Amino acid sequence: MVGGVNAPKKLLCHSSIGRQLPQLLKGKDDLRQDAVMQQLFNVVNRLLDKDDLTSHRSLNIRTYKVVPLTYVLGFYSNL
Repeated sequence: MVGGVNAPKKLLCHSSIGRQLPQLLKGKDDLRQDAVMQQLFNVVNRLLDKDDLTSHRSLNIRTYKVVPLTYVLGFYSNL
């Protein structure tokens, strides 16, 4: 179990090459909004990388891939 408002579940998926990949499964929430926020965080990270004052400090926001499966269910990957 992972903390949060809708209590997402943490899963370990096994890839075809034998790696374990952590995933979050989140239900009862519209993940399309989360996906848009992750896109915004990626833009902010690019801006931080381009600025001289922030690029040498390695400032960034940790982002995830969000895959909405249905209106109220989806995955977060690359934890």
